[in-house]
Amino acid sequence: MPIGRIVEIWRYPVKSMGGESITSASVGKLGIAGDRCWAVRDPGDKGEIRTARKFPRLLQCSARCVGEPVAQGDADMIDVDWTKRGRPLRVARKSPRIEVDFPDGGRLGSHEPGMSDDLSKVVGIPVDLCPLQPADDAAHHQRFRRRRQELDQEFKDMLARLPDEPYPDLVAQFGTDVMDFVTPPGTYFDAMPLHLITTAALRELERLNPHGSFDRRRFRANFVVEVDDASGFVEFDWCGRSLRLGALTTSVHIPVVRCVMLTLAQRDLPKDPSVLRTVVRHAKQNFGVYLTAAEPATVRVGDPIELI
Repeated sequence: MPIGRIVEIWRYPVKSMGGESITSASVGKLGIAGDRCWAVRDPGDKGEIRTARKFPRLLQCSARCVGEPVAQGDADMIDVDWTKRGRPLRVARKSPRIEVDFPDGGRLGSHEPGMSDDLSKVVGIPVDLCPLQPADDAAHHQRFRRRRQELDQEFKDMLARLPDEPYPDLVAQFGTDVMDFVTPPGTYFDAMPLHLITTAALRELERLNPHGSFDRRRFRANFVVEVDDASGFVEFDWCGRSLRLGALTTSVHIPVVRCVMLTLAQRDLPKDPSVLRTVVRHAKQNFGVYLTAAEPATVRVGDPIELI
């Protein structure tokens, strides 16, 4: 029996940039076709994949796919063990062509000259726009080697916990790779390919903090769903179950641990530290859930959702 419907679908072609609202999407085991298929990377000896956590001005850029990508078939994919608790993910090595809109009003395609120069001006250091790389290219995905104390402090800064707030154990949740790699090798996701939030949970945050700026774009989810007669953080109860979104069957894994990116300014959204504080205090720093797809399918805004 349907419990609600999809009200928005979002795709983010470049990690840490603004994305595009779409009415339908081709979805496979790597997630929405064209989602998180490019990333900004520092090419130096101490380089690594860069995000808006370190360079907030990336969120002043936005990206869109040129044409409509299709989820890739098995012939284009390889198996990768990508998270401690998840199943092996089949990872593709292809990135679709995209366009990036810059804060100054300029626009460039992913294969046009000048892209790296313009991105470097935005973040303030030399960077490149990189397509997906093979999962066995560990160096591309690795964190720059730091002392453990420095890395621990970096994670604390990322999660923006206050001194009196407990620090979540990310290694217990995602395995030791989270300390070694910026993203699971072969992907540009933080953890898992699909990410869902509910309008009920957004309303709950607004109730808890009426002065906060809880625009759904802050959460960078692929699916925003409306659940009938629901209130609170209803999606947390779905973990460990299967969820059908239209023709797509997914497994619901774990809640999404939120970081400082929730607080950052975007093009028309102000900086608001109270957003993360509300999530920390009332939802243990979690908001939304991670999903994986069982088989490729096309989903559309308005499709029913059903727990199975």
